[in-house]
Amino acid sequence: MLPPNPILLLAAITASYLIFRFLYKTSVLQIVRNWGRLIADKCHVHQTYRIPQFNEHMQENHLYRKVSTYLNSLPAVEDSDGANLFAGQKPNDIVPVLDDNQTLIDAFLGARVHWTNERPDRDGSRALVLRIRRKDKRRILRPYLQHIHATFEDIDQRKKEVKLYLNAEERPDRNGRWRSVPFTHPSTIETVAMDSDVKNKIKSDLESFLKSRQYYHRLGRVWKRSYLLYGPSGTGKSSFVAGMAKFLSYDVYDVDLSNVSDDSDLKMLLLHTTNKSLIVIEDLDRYLAAKPTAVSLSGILNFMDGIFSCCGEERVMVFTMNGKDQIDPAVLRPGRIDVHVYFPLCDFSAFKTLASSYLGLKEHKLFPQVEEVFQTGASLSPAEIGEIMISNRTSPSRAIKTVITALQSNSVDRRGPGNLGQRLTESSSGRSYGEPGECGSFFTREGSHTMKEVRKLYGLLKMRSGRRNSEDLDLNERENSRHEIEVPTKKENGTSLSVPLFHSQENIAGKISIEPVQGKKVEHNGIKVELLGQIEMYFDRGNFYDFTSLVRELDVPGEIYERKTYPFEFSTVEMPYETYNGVNVRLRYVLKVTISRGYAGSVVEYQDFVVRNYSPAPPVNNSIKMEVGIEDCLHIEFEYNKSKYHLKDVIIGKIYFLLVRIKIKNMDLEIRRRESTGSGANTHVETETLAKFELMDGAPVRGESIPIRLFLSPYELTPTHRNINNKFSVKYYLNLVLVDEEDRRYFKQQEITIYRLEEDS
Repeated sequence: MLPPNPILLLAAITASYLIFRFLYKTSVLQIVRNWGRLIADKCHVHQTYRIPQFNEHMQENHLYRKVSTYLNSLPAVEDSDGANLFAGQKPNDIVPVLDDNQTLIDAFLGARVHWTNERPDRDGSRALVLRIRRKDKRRILRPYLQHIHATFEDIDQRKKEVKLYLNAEERPDRNGRWRSVPFTHPSTIETVAMDSDVKNKIKSDLESFLKSRQYYHRLGRVWKRSYLLYGPSGTGKSSFVAGMAKFLSYDVYDVDLSNVSDDSDLKMLLLHTTNKSLIVIEDLDRYLAAKPTAVSLSGILNFMDGIFSCCGEERVMVFTMNGKDQIDPAVLRPGRIDVHVYFPLCDFSAFKTLASSYLGLKEHKLFPQVEEVFQTGASLSPAEIGEIMISNRTSPSRAIKTVITALQSNSVDRRGPGNLGQRLTESSSGRSYGEPGECGSFFTREGSHTMKEVRKLYGLLKMRSGRRNSEDLDLNERENSRHEIEVPTKKENGTSLSVPLFHSQENIAGKISIEPVQGKKVEHNGIKVELLGQIEMYFDRGNFYDFTSLVRELDVPGEIYERKTYPFEFSTVEMPYETYNGVNVRLRYVLKVTISRGYAGSVVEYQDFVVRNYSPAPPVNNSIKMEVGIEDCLHIEFEYNKSKYHLKDVIIGKIYFLLVRIKIKNMDLEIRRRESTGSGANTHVETETLAKFELMDGAPVRGESIPIRLFLSPYELTPTHRNINNKFSVKYYLNLVLVDEEDRRYFKQQEITIYRLEEDS
């Protein structure tokens, strides 16, 4: 064999390098790879699935949106033959979107699937087409679609993009009835200048609605909630709607009634909205006052609470008005409007909120002057005051002076718009808060055989109105006080409160009496009584954690003209924990009666009661034996006769001195209560010394024994509480303290269990 020619070998290597470089620099390899895939695909049978953007009723196909979002999140979009580039939410963000008639290849469980973004048909609708090998269909189709759904949920959760839908589509037969844009309104519920209590109640109501799916279904009602926001222009109604959308993370459907052709068209708009949506109709009073011919009053009523409202769930409807005095009562009835929220003109409290938001001022030397002007009856809308502050934001003093001038001008011109706004405030406030009324109630406890009256409450309760302040309930008169006990509560004035006593599994029954002031009536949206078991942390006052919640509806919405009594009963109530008032936490039981009259005027009456649960003597009660020692200095043994004690028990024990080489001045035995609240890194421990018993005064000698006899009944002890509802624990310790002549202290603790003995009941 002839040796290779070095020149030919070099030429072959050079030619191979040039060929591979050519292939690398060009798309020849990609073309060959595509041909290979095409030939392989031709050798298999495929199954095709088409996912249209709209169904036959021109309703949005939610699967189309999920698949489209999933495909556009894949890196393969950038490798496709054609893609559209759009600016993202962030300034430097570029988002590729698959172009028409382009194909994208995805892989799942070792199988390849093809997606094609089909060009719009003549009717304007789009579709996504899935091609999958028939042999892989049964194995991957359903898991693959579930994978797409899970990925979409994850993307949607991370983006949390709220959209605004408008019924302004010119060709609804092609593109659906709604056109959407990103909803980027910066307003939140917190930024709206209104009473903080009202805001908190609305937020609580919305949170309760989100968790009430099963409750609504059990009642046979559609899972939706309707709000009416009414008040003069410029008081923040639209901004509050935006805040509600941000709080719920719901898409907003803004219904423009002027673009609705008839009642059927309005129903179709409702039919084409999605779940988890906030549907808004603004200025409904103006539309109804114009007596439109396109959409009738009957059509609006059916939109609010008709049979079509069941075609979707988890919806919130919001209607705005400047005033509701001239509105047909059928529009405002419960069921169509569940919650009425009044937005008044600006007062001094709202002014301070605006000054804090717009000017960064908590206090200013001109604030007293502003308050005086408000007290003269002058008022402006929050929008007017906000605009003044924006125009003068570089000089807070000038801004406040300008507000004062505007308020004074408003006060002088009694016939101007400001006076109209004031009249609106007074009349609307009167309707919201209602007429003064009187409410009395008493509760009873029912045992297994007898009914015993525990307490009777009398009092006059003046409900708030636009011109009258509320008065406290007078609880001085009582009956059958022999059934009451004195329970120390955390009152700021240090007083005690007499409350009824109950045990777990007892029946709690009674009746509520409501008597209006003579000549007046009580309008209400329903009356209910609740039995609540609550835990309150003192570092988070006002936030109660309910571990027991029972409700009895006493009356449907209506009117009360004379004294009316409602009986109620909670049978065999499970009350697992004892009432407890500690240093940083309290556990309480309460009966809460609510006469619903809207947010501003609901009447709420509370009746606290105490729960004490008794336990039998433990069958096993081991003694406590411990040794305490300091090497070559001290050796002590102490013994307690048992480890579990009832509240009226006696601690009996002995202390033996086996070695004493230090001079002990005195020895004490302490009862300590350790209260732990919170969990993990947020655990807070508070230790109290409840009792201090001197065992000896002087130096003991070796071999000496000292008896212990400590009565527990004189001390304010409670049973041991262990991890109550994952919120707090209460434990008791016997703490032995030795003090030597140099005032050095030596400690030894031992936990004991305290319980309430059954025979003591």
